[in-house]
Amino acid sequence: MLIYTVKPGDTLYNIAKKYGLDVQTLIDLNGLPSSTQLSVGQDILIPVENKTHTVSSGDSLYSIALQHNITLAELLTANPQLNSPYVIMPGQIINIPTANVNQPEIEVNGYAYPTISTTVLQQTLPYLTYLSIFSYKVTAQGELVAIEDDGLIAAARRAKVAPIMVITNTTISGGFDTDLVNILLNNMTVQDRMIQNIMATLAKKQYYGLNVDFEYISPENREKYNEFLAKIGVALRKDGYILLTAIAPKISAEQSGTLYEAHDYPAHGKLVDRVIIMTYEWGYLYERLSYRYKK
Repeated sequence: MLIYTVKPGDTLYNIAKKYGLDVQTLIDLNGLPSSTQLSVGQDILIPVENKTHTVSSGDSLYSIALQHNITLAELLTANPQLNSPYVIMPGQIINIPTANVNQPEIEVNGYAYPTISTTVLQQTLPYLTYLSIFSYKVTAQGELVAIEDDGLIAAARRAKVAPIMVITNTTISGGFDTDLVNILLNNMTVQDRMIQNIMATLAKKQYYGLNVDFEYISPENREKYNEFLAKIGVALRKDGYILLTAIAPKISAEQSGTLYEAHDYPAHGKLVDRVIIMTYEWGYLYERLSYRYKK
């Protein structure tokens, strides 16, 4: 399976043609509406099977690499059975890499509500490293509002995907609450109770780690947030859990605004195991559709 990033001028038709596929295959695999318009930078899954080349008289490894638009180094890496001086014979089968064999491995996080469609979940899990289950709301008393997450945790583990517990400073209605996170960061009695409840839930539910998604933190609480991450990080790692944070998509360290100022990039880089940069805050499909509807 390849991931193709849409470039200016791309259409589903020319992408499908490039890989010898039909358009409907791409639509079905990527869950796209048939009338979809692609956006530059959008990623499209491409189902590509392993390719081989049968050596003909006059072939060389260099000419085979040139024919398949790959480098000689990539061809050699895909064929460890070949040894110097790399003599090949007619009829011999050579493996053709379908992607850059030197491409580094990536980790992929996906967020999911407990109400996610089972079909969407099963289609997505094979491509994930982490499934962040959204979310446990923290109260002003340090308690956690439980969610129906057992099914998602079990599904993630069956797929060998790490289930991640998400905590948020959101209200019952769903908005992020600046006053609430102020209490959580400054009242040590409440904070300690919150950490105890988090650790108990991680163990009971068999989560792999914790994703802290605290947003709209007052700028004056920047250091308090860093201190909290250091504190909970110690507790988590002692019991074998990892720590992730969701951070606002800054374009500079000095970017102003309640969403941005308390998210300290250098500190998070030192204190947590993974960060999730919330670039979707710059705009996502729901916002575009709402705008069109209002127009």
